[in-house]
Amino acid sequence: FIYSAEDVAGLMGACDSLFSISGLRRHTMRTLIGLLVSTGLRPGEAVRLRQHDVDLNLGELTINCSKGWKRRFVPLHLSTIAALKTYCQYRNQLAPSSTSDSFFINDRGQALDIRAAGYAFNLLRSFQGFSCQNNGRRPRLYDLRHTFVCHRLLAWYEDDQHVDGLMPQLSQYIGHKKVSDTYWYIQAIPALLNIAAHRFCLPETEVINE
Repeated sequence: FIYSAEDVAGLMGACDSLFSISGLRRHTMRTLIGLLVSTGLRPGEAVRLRQHDVDLNLGELTINCSKGWKRRFVPLHLSTIAALKTYCQYRNQLAPSSTSDSFFINDRGQALDIRAAGYAFNLLRSFQGFSCQNNGRRPRLYDLRHTFVCHRLLAWYEDDQHVDGLMPQLSQYIGHKKVSDTYWYIQAIPALLNIAAHRFCLPETEVINE
């Protein structure tokens, strides 16, 4: 499932509806979703981040031991850095006694795990009415990673960039060893199909000589 910008905004807005004892849960989920959308991280990579893995001065994440990589570095957009800084303020304010070194924590000040993140996301999905299914599955947290790839390609096409030449960079950024693995993330969404149609369809006036 490829989320539109409106879908993402709806999910992040729905975080305010999550039950929370301290008030931190909505900030944790909103920031987690925003980070996944803006970086294409695997959800497991995001929830395993430690505070020392998030360098907001340098604007970079350190991802350790994930899918064949001993370590990789993920640079962040300025807007993402600002959002992460805001989350740190909420985390320190609402869970001041937390001793966890995890970047994302729950209401109890403990490390957020993938099960809790997935459960909260399922609630958000229900709040937004995402009832459509793909091969028997409803939209997932992991689909934000697929969304990142498709939206990055769209942005490159809109800027008239040489997409084939940039694919190795995208592949490394999201943590793939082979570019072919990244191509599996590309979905036939209308916007990309429209670009393909304009690039590969011949003009009506062009005659093909046999």
